[in-house]
Amino acid sequence: KMRRYQDLISAHLVPEIQQIISDQRISRENTNVISMLNAKYLLAGLQANAVVSNSNANGNAWFVEEVLSVNSPDEEIEKLGEVDLSRVAVVDQSKFSVAGVGKDSLDQIELVEYQPNRLVYKANNSQQALAVFSEIYYPKGWNASIDGAEAEILRANYVLRAIELAPGEHTIEFRFEPVSYYVGNRIMMISSILLLLVMAFGIWQFWKQSRPAEQEDA
Repeated sequence: KMRRYQDLISAHLVPEIQQIISDQRISRENTNVISMLNAKYLLAGLQANAVVSNSNANGNAWFVEEVLSVNSPDEEIEKLGEVDLSRVAVVDQSKFSVAGVGKDSLDQIELVEYQPNRLVYKANNSQQALAVFSEIYYPKGWNASIDGAEAEILRANYVLRAIELAPGEHTIEFRFEPVSYYVGNRIMMISSILLLLVMAFGIWQFWKQSRPAEQEDA
């Protein structure tokens, strides 16, 4: 996954930063991928006042009006520079299938709870929709649910997560639950129980062996 992020930096982030320097201003056009990553501030130099606000940042999550289907990762990363990523999601259809989606001006989605291993969003959409999240797509360990039911996490825009939503009000939850973590916890719990049993057995043996000596002294 780090390789994908490195590819994104080389193909889009570095050129966008160079374009910002050339334009000497920040715009939707020269922060397309930067804004997709919800970068709210940019460092424009080494001076104390060199931090510049990016008002174009897409936010923690957003609905798209359209899905652009491509056929390979190479085409996926290339198309990022050709569409407005606040409106369009680029999806590799060789890996993921997305139904037709739409967006109404009143549709809303917001992050309501944040923890390193748990993210909760509230959404209200009037039609079949695709929500894109400014979180790196990482399938090994992250699980998702919509209104308590397990949901598939899609990859959009080469590196981000996306989820399809039916019309209505929804609670979307992402949880980091790697199998290795739970296997390790279970092994640790079993080991602790075994240790307690061994200690209890040792105490019982000591008590049993010392009991006759106490009776003889009596």
